[in-house]
Amino acid sequence: MLRRAKAERWRNDDPADNAGLQTLPQAPRSSAVLPKGRLRADALANPKWAGVKLVLEFILLTATRSGEVAQAVWNEVDLEAATWTVPAERMKAGKKHRVPLSPRCVAILREAQATPRTSRTADSPLLSHP
Repeated sequence: MLRRAKAERWRNDDPADNAGLQTLPQAPRSSAVLPKGRLRADALANPKWAGVKLVLEFILLTATRSGEVAQAVWNEVDLEAATWTVPAERMKAGKKHRVPLSPRCVAILREAQATPRTSRTADSPLLSHP
């Protein structure tokens, strides 16, 4: 990126030149989040994966960390106002965070509420999977 910026005259220098690096070292590859190979779309269509599908979709739609969603409880959500308020103690910055919920997020939560095994007490998990 820096070489491109220099070539486009967006920068006058490339800090990597000063470090004597021709190429940047490769970061060690961490363990894969998904199993080897590709996750097939039809795998999530399997009823056994329904809860996982909802959790993944909710994470993507809210652009939140998986840990925040995993620890979310029902009393943090206001479905009528379409908001989810994450308490400060669970946020990396240490500040309460208000997440606006799209209509699809609200639908996901309503679907989770309709699931017989999902408890709806104030301190029970918001979304869970098998």
